[in-house]
Amino acid sequence: MKPLIQKYAPAAAGLLGNYKDEILGPMWLGSFMFSSVKQIKQLKVRDAQAKKRNGASRAKRGGKRC
Repeated sequence: MKPLIQKYAPAAAGLLGNYKDEILGPMWLGSFMFSSVKQIKQLKVRDAQAKKRNGASRAKRGGKRC
């Protein structure tokens, strides 16, 4: 995919003409929001896994905190 983008991106930028900023701005914002949501979901999964591990280790100790 990357070679295609490198090959055709400059030509596509010329097709946008005067509306380049109006098109690329929302595209950038959408990309930023997508990656942010993806990262937040990954962090939530990691937090849930950490809680699960901590709960399992507490159960082995009889529910006592260290």
